[in-house]
Amino acid sequence: MAEEKKCPMVGCNCPVPEGQEYCSDYCKEHQAHGGHECGCGHAGCH
Repeated sequence: MAEEKKCPMVGCNCPVPEGQEYCSDYCKEHQAHGGHECGCGHAGCH
């Protein structure tokens, strides 16, 4: 079984869907702008 990939967004520990780089559009957009707090809205992430 493959190891679950985690989102590269600073402060986010959400799993990333297969074939994607980030767990959400929020993380994809904000990582590029140097965001430091995650606001993806997934359970367990704040």
